[in-house]
Amino acid sequence: MIFVCANLGWADVGRAGGQELRARDASLKAAYIYNIAKYTQWPTGFESSRDSSQLVFAVYGDTPVTAYLYKIAAKKRIRERPIAVTVIAAGDALSHDDAAQLRMAHVLFIPASASDRQREHLIQATSGTSTMLFGETLSSHEGDCVTFYIESNRVKFQIDLAKVTGARVQVSSKVLSLGRVVRNIELVHAQE
Repeated sequence: MIFVCANLGWADVGRAGGQELRARDASLKAAYIYNIAKYTQWPTGFESSRDSSQLVFAVYGDTPVTAYLYKIAAKKRIRERPIAVTVIAAGDALSHDDAAQLRMAHVLFIPASASDRQREHLIQATSGTSTMLFGETLSSHEGDCVTFYIESNRVKFQIDLAKVTGARVQVSSKVLSLGRVVRNIELVHAQE
């Protein structure tokens, strides 16, 4: 099965309509990030190595998803814990402080605008941690536990079980039943 990511353009939609769809997509992605995190358990060792009073959602670079994550963080909690949103500035290399922040994050959202080299730096910085990586590019990119894509003009997500297992997190079967479940990019189950 081949997936085409329609985020690359909205040629058939007027300029204002395209902006509305992108804003809708960003708000849905933020809601998915929140809800998936809500039904995810991180390992005890990961939790004890950081400030366990809050869940940290990191976002790489400038993306409309950030504003919606801030709105969610202002109103919602996960298991009685506040959500902190941190933005990692996009650049050719990660600073020592940025890398440290990434290792403390529960979630990292990597937008499609990140280059392959930037993605490699982010994946390397979170390697060996239980940080769940969220992306929006369906391809063979290493690292993404959850990938957003557009199908029939709707935001959907796939979860790579091998990457979730590698991050040592447990995602509820409720979440798994809502998305496409894959193992190393090989489609296993599609929920229509």
